[in-house]
Amino acid sequence: MFLQYALDEAWRFFHKNYSEEQKLWDMNYYYKWSQGEASEKQIEVIKKSISDGEWAEINENGLSKGEASLIIDRIVLNSKRVRHK
Repeated sequence: MFLQYALDEAWRFFHKNYSEEQKLWDMNYYYKWSQGEASEKQIEVIKKSISDGEWAEINENGLSKGEASLIIDRIVLNSKRVRHK
């Protein structure tokens, strides 16, 4: 029960103090956004970072904004790991 209370309090805090940035913290906005088709910019970033064969595998299934965002996050994370070795 404490966890639910803490989550409710956090939501109230953000809603009261950061309502103009609601798209950044409200998962309902994220879920709606993530279902849309990947943007041209997202596709461009991904294509520059992977092989044509990898792109063909991804592109066959279509790509949502949420999926593209996850792929880009992984690309960035992997590039940081390579630089730190």
